[in-house]
Amino acid sequence: MDLAARIAQAKEKAEAEYQEKVKQSRDADVDVREFFSDEELDRILTVNEFFNGRVADLNKVQRHEKVSMAARWMKANSMEVVDIDIEPVSSSHPNAIITMEIRRLASLCGQELKVFAAMCAMADSVFMSGIKDSVIRFTFGIEGVWR
Repeated sequence: MDLAARIAQAKEKAEAEYQEKVKQSRDADVDVREFFSDEELDRILTVNEFFNGRVADLNKVQRHEKVSMAARWMKANSMEVVDIDIEPVSSSHPNAIITMEIRRLASLCGQELKVFAAMCAMADSVFMSGIKDSVIRFTFGIEGVWR
């Protein structure tokens, strides 16, 4: 077989593979229910099975504890704080979050303001969202707790 024939054969093979991939891409998407039961899907959605942290960053764990302690203090001592939710550090999640809901028309001053500012400074990220007409949710993220 000469070089021209081998090139033509390789070209035909590549074209056939390409057409097969085009056909597959046009087929219906895979239905994950064929592979997972409802219970397994629920577990996958609630716990990130594809992440399994092995090494904890102790500095980040300590920062999570401090932000959590500050959130508990705010809940106990500030009439502006409606609710808090502290997600525990888990090796199934690379990050950890603490949420605090504050009245929309809140006034933080003195110790409350210092604690809130410290929470913002210790967090890697702070997200704010209005979830109700009367409440703003602050989500304090500690990122990269697990590697």
